Amino acid sequence: RFTLTAETSCIVFKVEKHVFQKALGRFPQEDAMYAPVQLTPQSALTAGLHNQTATIFEGLSHGSLHDIDQCMLNRLFFPGEVMLKAGDDLSKILILVEGTADVEIAGRIVRSKARGKDLEDLLGHQDPAAMDPENDALERSPAFFGELEFLGFSSARSTTIRAQTACLCRLLEQDVLQQITA
Repeated sequence: RFTLTAETSCIVFKVEKHVFQKALGRFPQEDAMYAPVQLTPQSALTAGLHNQTATIFEGLSHGSLHDIDQCMLNRLFFPGEVMLKAGDDLSKILILVEGTADVEIAGRIVRSKARGKDLEDLLGHQDPAAMDPENDALERSPAFFGELEFLGFSSARSTTIRAQTACLCRLLEQDVLQQITA
């Protein structure tokens, strides 16, 4: 559970899932773009914590992982949307659950990471023997962004992370983690 608090006046619209899916049905290109995210199994939303525990969470008790999991937000980023921006807030970590994201330095793409259906599609077109073990895009483990800054190992965010496809992510704020571990 979480509370959403507006810092300024705003208008919020609620769109029911079935209404969104019906609207997408009239636009096949957009429907195809969001299909992988809509088909993501609920169990994938624990990636990095309960299943395929990420290195930064290894050694934490099941109870701690559960508490962290309960405080993470699910966030959908649209193609071209900036997920994390160089020089911005250092208090967030993102786990890529589904989709493909580009890592940019000074506006140039230096690598891409794919997870979920995007990763399966990528692997389906690759000869396993020809796969480069150093290629981050081919890893099956959770993809993290912002972990060095989040953990205090870097004082400045040097990369921008941009959604290449629709990306479903889990977001953890540093102050929430501090409340859990206090």
